Amino acid sequence: MVTGGTLARLERGAEHHRGGRWDEAEQIYREILSTEPNQPDALYLLGTIFFQRGAWGSAQLFLRKAMAARPNHPETLNNLGLVQEKLGRWAEAEKSFTQAISLEPTYADAIYNLANIHRTAGRWEQAEEGYRRALVQRPGWGEALDNLGLTLRMLGRNDEARRACLEAIKHSPGLVGPHLNLGAIAKSEGNLLEAARCFHQAVELAPRHAS
Repeated sequence: MVTGGTLARLERGAEHHRGGRWDEAEQIYREILSTEPNQPDALYLLGTIFFQRGAWGSAQLFLRKAMAARPNHPETLNNLGLVQEKLGRWAEAEKSFTQAISLEPTYADAIYNLANIHRTAGRWEQAEEGYRRALVQRPGWGEALDNLGLTLRMLGRNDEARRACLEAIKHSPGLVGPHLNLGAIAKSEGNLLEAARCFHQAVELAPRHAS
């Protein structure tokens, strides 16, 4: 149970955290942990800060401590899975996302992240199922539509892929991926002028994008 004083400090730290003042937030979380070493929220939030900084080892350390202090917490499992993915520990990441979903079956982020693991592994049918499940929970999610479009393209279902990409652009016009996918579809169908138009749009959005 979180005491009133700890809750107030957590809220103050979270306010700094949301505002991008990570150093101030970290200081508050560490102050809490100096007197309550197993405070799960402080451990989780500190792990999240390290994840946002790209310090994968420290992020994993604190997220594992948070899991030990509060087992079966879907958000901690999801973030731990993201860290494991960054570390190239795909099987561990898949397990973490799967556990998060088993605890909260409608957890869109974990469903989407698990679908990404399937996509990376070339398990296209499972990836498609995951992206569609995520979109049921969060309709119009641009990144999920983008990756669904890529997945459908890899499955050779160009018409469905095109629709998913156009839907992604409708909801998230700043995404580069759908334009790249549309260009690849057009190129594969021999429509080089349309492919060039799509790639040009992608370059306009992200001039330094290597693809």
